Amino acid sequence: MDTDPKILPGGRKRVFSKRSKTGCRTCRTRRIKCDETPGVCRNCSSTGRKCDGYDAQRLPRTRLPTVSRSHVAAVVLSSNITTGFQWKMTSDERRCYSFFQHRTVPAIIGFFDSVLWEKFVLQLSQSEKAVYHAVVAFSAIHADYEALGTTLANEDLDNSWHRFAIDQCGRSFACLSARSASQDPNLQRVILVCCILFVLSELMRGQYNLAFTHLKNGLRILKDGNHSSDQSRSRGPAIEQCLVEVFAHLNAQSAYFGVEGLPILFDSGLPSPKTDKSEPVFQTLTEAQEAFNPLLSSMSQAYSKITACSPPGIRGDLAPWHFDVTLKLKRFARCFKPFYENPIHQRSIKEQRGADIIYMQQLTLSVTLGSLLNPDGEPLDHDIIIFRELVSLGEAVTSSFTDRPSILLGMGIIAPLFFVSTKCRQPDIRWRAVRALQSWPHREGPWDSHLLARIAMETIRAEESAFTNEPEW
Repeated sequence: MDTDPKILPGGRKRVFSKRSKTGCRTCRTRRIKCDETPGVCRNCSSTGRKCDGYDAQRLPRTRLPTVSRSHVAAVVLSSNITTGFQWKMTSDERRCYSFFQHRTVPAIIGFFDSVLWEKFVLQLSQSEKAVYHAVVAFSAIHADYEALGTTLANEDLDNSWHRFAIDQCGRSFACLSARSASQDPNLQRVILVCCILFVLSELMRGQYNLAFTHLKNGLRILKDGNHSSDQSRSRGPAIEQCLVEVFAHLNAQSAYFGVEGLPILFDSGLPSPKTDKSEPVFQTLTEAQEAFNPLLSSMSQAYSKITACSPPGIRGDLAPWHFDVTLKLKRFARCFKPFYENPIHQRSIKEQRGADIIYMQQLTLSVTLGSLLNPDGEPLDHDIIIFRELVSLGEAVTSSFTDRPSILLGMGIIAPLFFVSTKCRQPDIRWRAVRALQSWPHREGPWDSHLLARIAMETIRAEESAFTNEPEW
């Protein structure tokens, strides 16, 4: 290999020097060797440049998890997505940002398309440093999560990827704090996008309390701004709609983890699919999803009351709510069934997957509502048929992925399969549900398939042991 210096026009030679891997951020982004003077390097001070200091945390020089071609093709990026930044990127940040583009975003939208992730977050991360650093932090945690084989989420401060992510979160916080007194009308949406990224980052680090604290703060911002899904759809810009819907999903999911949600989203009452006698069929998956989301939201908001109530209390205090939700769920089912069973066009694999997810959630909610009035009773024959169908659907959704994502945002198959494994009394169906959870290690918001499969197995074994040890009379 020729190692001679390159000859430039005019006989001048270009001198190459080894690029510093431990220098200040300014020299590293300029790709020149840093003298690494403590505090402020001389390269910067002697040329009048601002020295951005030294990174406290660096990433190991290990390869990121392989990005498949299917993931790369899944997100169409604008031509200037990697050249539109208003600041220089370090090599570590560039690695994580590329991983976010080509792996994290396609994973998150594995069930349903989302303009927030496919467009708005990527755009904001080019113009807002707070969002940029939050993206890099989330991506670093996700990359490490996949590299370790998607084990149970757990904080590991000896892990250089986690330390790097915490450092990036700190930079994001600093950017937000510096603008706390700003009157910029876009600041609120920047804060909310960062908030979502912080929630997901902390969930993947196993820090549920921190994640739910960020979620509550974001919900309060939305509440103070009088945002709701209906208001956003009718008068707000597209990004406002997306933000409200994401917070609504996270709000609904957190209720099952003991977090008291704020009933500020989908708050105009449960929308009926249609109220006329003909009850037209849904035309698109988005229509079905928008009609079903308020049902899930209503169920989650009532969850803490339901778990604290005895059956007589449900028949009394919660009877109007139970009747209302049951009626609207039946109305939804009548509109959704023709759309699900007889599509007007050939669905893509992703569209079919999304339709299956909605159907799974509809079936789960139906059995849940039916069991509230008799929580200790044996499942009905009809329920057992539904349990078996839920497991089959979960298996079909899992097998529909050629490259299964490790993280998704919305509720998918984990909650329904966990429901079957803990509520069904047919051993073969229960264990099928557990195996389905184990076959696809991943996260859906706060739901962790590893953790819930383990809980389900312990529940089944405890119940089987109690049944075996029952005295014979």
